[in-house]
Parts: sequence; C-alpha cells; structure tokens
Amino acid sequence: MKTLLFIFTVGLAPLVFSQTFELNKDLDDDKVAYQGVLELDSLSKEQLMTLAKTWGEKTNIDQTLENSDDELSTYEFSELYKVEGKKSELGKAYDYRFTSNLKLEFKENKIRYTFSDFKKKSSPGEPGCSIEHYIENYNKKGISIKSKTKDELRLDAIELELHEQVSNVIYELKNHFAAEKDE
Repeated sequence: MKTLLFIFTVGLAPLVFSQTFELNKDLDDDKVAYQGVLELDSLSKEQLMTLAKTWGEKTNIDQTLENSDDELSTYEFSELYKVEGKKSELGKAYDYRFTSNLKLEFKENKIRYTFSDFKKKSSPGEPGCSIEHYIENYNKKGISIKSKTKDELRLDAIELELHEQVSNVIYELKNHFAAEKDE
C-alpha cells in the first residue's frame, strides 16, 4: 500500500505542480510570437505609414525605430519590456528586461504587426538569450517539489506581465489607428 501511495504521489506531482501559463507561440517554429492584422478601410498605405511613424514618436512605450523601408512598406521597432519579479524569501525583487522586434507591414487599408525575437537581457549592451531558452532553463535548480512550485509561480508571473505589456502595445497601436480612422 505504501508503495502504491508513493508511486501515485510521485507520478501526479509533476501534473499538479506544472506551469499553467504560456506565452503565444508560432505554430511553425514554436517560438514566442504575436501577430495580427489591423483593417482600416479608409486609409491608404502611405497614410498608414505616416500614422505609424507618428505613433512610434508619440507613444510612451519604450521603443526605438530600428529600420524603415518605404519600398517594402515596412517599419521595424525594437521594444523594451521591464518586468519586476516577485520578492524572494530574502526580500529581494528581481528586475527583468526583455526585448522584442515589432515589424509593421503596410498594404492598402491594412497593417500586419508581428512581435518576434523575444530576448531576456541582463544589461542594455549585451546580446541576451532567447526567451525560449530562458523559460526552459528557469527552474532547473529546483530540487524539491516546493522549490519547483515557487519557481514555476514566479515564471508564470513573469510571463503574464510580459504578455500584458505586449498586449498593451497592441492595444495602443489599435487605438491610435482607430482614432485616426474616425477623423
């Protein structure tokens, strides 16, 4: 009976204490990505490109215009997300910096936005590691179930905050173009 109870407990523990939230992933390459299309009936491609540039300059989001190609009708922004981790048992809260690329592609009456190449950075100048690598290796040190559970909860909180910040950029982008469309 004790053996059966032990097998039952050890077998179910990973299912009960597994991570519950995951960021959006591209189905083709299993990398974190967000993509969507804004349809704006009354605006030309040139008007959309001008509005995108003003959005990039006016927004309070931490971003930089990295590349603009008028021939290909694309703009590429570098986005910075700052996530404050929960305090550890010692009372220290960790600040996490993540970056991504935001590519805007323009066609008549449409904009496609794509967030890709998410990276975790320790300091501004370093290349960083991919977010997939970071997530995969986040809680490898946890030996006990209790420790593993705390790590998974912290990772969930980090991923939720990052998802919320990306969603906020999308929301601001949609609102900016919707307001211009109505004028």
